[in-house]
Amino acid sequence: MKNIKKFRYQLGFTQQELAIRLGITRSHASFLEKKTTKTLAPETASKLCDLFGCSLVSLYGMENFKVEPKNDEEKVEMIKILIESLESEELKNEFQKRN
Repeated sequence: MKNIKKFRYQLGFTQQELAIRLGITRSHASFLEKKTTKTLAPETASKLCDLFGCSLVSLYGMENFKVEPKNDEEKVEMIKILIESLESEELKNEFQKRN
């Protein structure tokens, strides 16, 4: 997701610093930035939004989406809705495994 890289640059973080703040490896942080799909584990998406001080809508680059979640539960629900809208059964299955 290129927005992760964009927000990381805005904060002046290296991938290693991002990884430490998220509790993941640097290689996983790199993978998240390079990911071509727009799906993240709900917990990761929530942590990124908190760290970057951005909305879930901004993180996913969906500024035209009009609903903004008010709390973590709504963030998770929004992510579920976004994933349901994807056509890939593989991505849906990966998300369901994590929840």
